[in-house]
Amino acid sequence: MLKMTPITRTVTGTLLALAVLAGGALPATAADKGKAPEGRAFIPFADMRGSIDNWEGDGRDGIWVQGHNDQWYYAEFMAPCTSLPFAVTVGFVTDGTNRIDKFSSILVDDERCWFKSFEKSGGPPEDKQKES
Repeated sequence: MLKMTPITRTVTGTLLALAVLAGGALPATAADKGKAPEGRAFIPFADMRGSIDNWEGDGRDGIWVQGHNDQWYYAEFMAPCTSLPFAVTVGFVTDGTNRIDKFSSILVDDERCWFKSFEKSGGPPEDKQKES
């Protein structure tokens, strides 16, 4: 029988507790990987051509993004994106996740604009679409 010192028992107990807690946070199966938590909006495969069909700026406050399935999303920025009203192109930054969600940002000229939220939307108002 292996003798455990009080320190070894404490470390072992702590590690077991952490393993149990971490196990509950992991996906149950490999099929669950890549799925967003229930209710969280995202555009998958954002690093591939054709995954974003259109975008429309909302002044300095946010941006509407249209995915390849014609679904519109609205991203509100954490801070004003001062370059967006003058932008002709924007870069979508996914930081290795290959999808656009509330943790993404856009790059306009040399300004990086972080998303505060990213939700499904009906698209920009009609008067905004006619201006384009």
